Amino acid sequence: MDKSRMQFESWFNNQYSGYNYDEKLISFVKAQLFIVWQASRESLLLNLPIRERNKGNYDYFTDGYNSGISACEIALLDSGVKIKNG
Repeated sequence: MDKSRMQFESWFNNQYSGYNYDEKLISFVKAQLFIVWQASRESLLLNLPIRERNKGNYDYFTDGYNSGISACEIALLDSGVKIKNG
């Protein structure tokens, strides 16, 4: 199960736990909501800044800049956001 599906399952179970609806109805609603969930995730497609080339042995600015981009990329991917140029 991918991360997006796990997030959806967690959200759905929190929202709809304790309801005594017909199982077929719940299955239908869950399937439809997951389609919407996927569409919302597909619309989250970002471009990150291009990493800079290191200009020398002690280029701390470039190292920090690139590390920041990498940290953002990891956080976004962990949240299920897709990155175009990642």
